[in-house]
Amino acid sequence: MRIVALALALALAPSALPQEAAPAGGCALEQVTYRGWKAWKLSNGIVTLHVVPEIGGRIIQAELGGHPYLWINPATEGKVFPPEESGGARDRAWKNYGGSKLWPAPQGWEREDQWPGPGDPVLDASPFRAGVVERNRQAVALKLTGPEDPYSGIQFARTVRLSAGTSRVDFTFEMRNVSSRRVRWSVWEVVQHAVLEPGADPASARSPLRVYCPVNPKSRFPGGVNTMFGLVNDPRYRVDPLTGILEGEYAWRVHKVGLDSEAGWAAVVDGASRHAFLHAFRHEPAREYPDGASVEFWFNGPGQFVINRNIIEAPKDPAQSPALLESEILSPLVALAPGETYEFRTEWLLTRVGVPILAPEGGGVAHRSFGAARLEGGKVRVEGTFGVFYSGEAELQFKDSSGFPVARESLGRVTPLEPASVSREFAVPADVVRAVVRLKGEDGRDRGPVVSVPVGK
Repeated sequence: MRIVALALALALAPSALPQEAAPAGGCALEQVTYRGWKAWKLSNGIVTLHVVPEIGGRIIQAELGGHPYLWINPATEGKVFPPEESGGARDRAWKNYGGSKLWPAPQGWEREDQWPGPGDPVLDASPFRAGVVERNRQAVALKLTGPEDPYSGIQFARTVRLSAGTSRVDFTFEMRNVSSRRVRWSVWEVVQHAVLEPGADPASARSPLRVYCPVNPKSRFPGGVNTMFGLVNDPRYRVDPLTGILEGEYAWRVHKVGLDSEAGWAAVVDGASRHAFLHAFRHEPAREYPDGASVEFWFNGPGQFVINRNIIEAPKDPAQSPALLESEILSPLVALAPGETYEFRTEWLLTRVGVPILAPEGGGVAHRSFGAARLEGGKVRVEGTFGVFYSGEAELQFKDSSGFPVARESLGRVTPLEPASVSREFAVPADVVRAVVRLKGEDGRDRGPVVSVPVGK
């Protein structure tokens, strides 16, 4: 846990800043109208983000190339409702705009140290203030600062940063105690994913989306997974016995699971288009987490679930129970004295790779079938697909038992916009024991491994 003093960056109102066109090969930050909203657009030629400060500081859409990842509610598209109309009273329905937002955890309706949302007219629905932190060809960053919430006693701020040549999106979240009392909360990052093509009937269509997260081998939950809502032991979830990675398949009915995963990553991957959305974060094993979970997945749809001892029936109406999937990352619970601030960082990593996946590395992520096999005649066959988080050059390295590369082969230029693959035989020294794909960015920097596998016999 890290507690830091709050240091606001440039707190300029959006209207005070000039628009700036995207420089060729670099980053851009500009004000635009996006689907009817006043928005900020961050782009680098690979990733495009649209941020709408007026609706709870949401990142309303994230795109890799032209592919949109996030769900936007068609019923609220382009609209800005008064905050007091979004929850806070029994007769005020939550205005679920979609996109990504911050909430406090734990969620609950039984105690005052639980957050009884959504909705929430302050933290979820009030306007955030936008300020430019950085704007040049190499990087752009925007800070979103929310209002002070008297119920929870906190104020959220989040800085989103996009750098040139990469599909990684960096986030810094700040949670400040603005009350005169001690408070204890977690930062809860919620991302709502689109799961079906527009106009598809969720009752009959099958979503190609899959979720992935490693289970904790020493988990407090049976099998490493806690069923929070919906069917226990749902057959849509399975843990790969070799990798220890949970895979879940979206279907249109209510379900939620939590994992006390210590691996520091989770993913949502479209098996049809091969577009992957990965979260990266730092897990702190010595800390307590809300619900005992660092990662949660919510499958939205019809069905029954219990809130505050009341049975809720989500209707079989796509307008009232829309098809969407939430990937959720939680920080540890942190106690803050008045005026103290807690900082939590995450990343989004966007790329293209098939399903199922292996654990991501610094430079990318590979399909689970990626492998290397020794052949007769001193050759090794390497075969598989992978996705990268930087544009650049991929290199296949063959290493001996000491970890030293004894042979290298170029795999050519790669980009996060397209899946990459290798399917070749290589003549290598006899003492080779491992095959590693490494990535060098366009700036010449080593961006680390993408996948590392043993050379099988």
